[in-house]
Amino acid sequence: MNKQLISQGRRDRLLETAADWVARIQDGELPAETIDAWREWLDASPDHRRAFEDVQALWQKMGDVPTLPVPPERDALRLDRYAGDERVRTWLSNMPRRRDVKHNAWAVAASVMLVVGVSLGGWLWSETHPAAQEVNYRTVTGQHLVVRLPDDSSLELGAASEVRVMYSKSERSIELLHGIAFFDVKENPERPFVVRAGGGSVTAVGTAFSVQRRADEVMVVVSDGLVEVERPSVAARGTVSDPQRQPDRVQLPAGQRVAYSAGRGLNLPTVTDVVAETAWRDGQLVFKDEALAKVIDDVNRYSRIPIRLGDDKVGDLRLTGYIVTSQVDGWLRGLESVLPVAVERQAGEIVLLHRDESPGTSPAN
Repeated sequence: MNKQLISQGRRDRLLETAADWVARIQDGELPAETIDAWREWLDASPDHRRAFEDVQALWQKMGDVPTLPVPPERDALRLDRYAGDERVRTWLSNMPRRRDVKHNAWAVAASVMLVVGVSLGGWLWSETHPAAQEVNYRTVTGQHLVVRLPDDSSLELGAASEVRVMYSKSERSIELLHGIAFFDVKENPERPFVVRAGGGSVTAVGTAFSVQRRADEVMVVVSDGLVEVERPSVAARGTVSDPQRQPDRVQLPAGQRVAYSAGRGLNLPTVTDVVAETAWRDGQLVFKDEALAKVIDDVNRYSRIPIRLGDDKVGDLRLTGYIVTSQVDGWLRGLESVLPVAVERQAGEIVLLHRDESPGTSPAN
């Protein structure tokens, strides 16, 4: 069933009304006239039914909502796919219970509407509508978000990341504004799936891959299928030792990665450990002989306190190992035994300074 395109304002009003019904239901022992009014509201439009079921599905994850029998012809609950999302679980655990705000149904409604509005974003997009629909998804420090896209493709957004999703009749377009994202693409040769970042692009038909955007570089890693990576149009020629070996585009199969930037153009693909490259999805950051400057860039997406390099010499240090993203403080405490750095806590930030080693000593491994 195609979803009907409705305005953002109407969508918000429907979600608010649906959330208010869910809040009333949680009170229990509804009078017959209220139940009749609820059923009439459901029957008034398929959009009403979808809004109610989506809100109730999220609220039920809290275990507090007595489910009223929804009239027949209900759609499948699409919110189950978000049940394992850490950010949704956090929101749900922090939302006010109906019993705690018994005389303020609007507070409950607003809380539920916030979760649904952010989690579902584009659930009312039309697959066939000719006009492009644009939605931004954003995470903050330490948060991940899984989004089911209108074509049943999905994206997983890493911490402190942001994407702009724009689906049109001819193209499925994603712009990675910053951070990292993993895409699992449903095949549709007539409607390319294109991820743009840092001036370049990644085109896929049916595949799974990740794209990471740092300040000066974009990294693409393919875990399944094949993608085509195109160099930034503004990248200057002659920025590598052999300009003839710098391609305009590359075909990247599963198990390989490639990096590009506006300054250096498109590198040649290399074989990589996809499990390690995508370990961030399971709460780990894995590095192999990586410059500390890039390590800190990634770690800052999970650190409660910003980490800053005290000088370039520190940033050039190389690191191999892994970091549990929920234990950044512990990793920082152990960093001084691995590298010649001093970890200093200053006002509102953590600074890494180069530590000169005494003659005859070396950092522990």
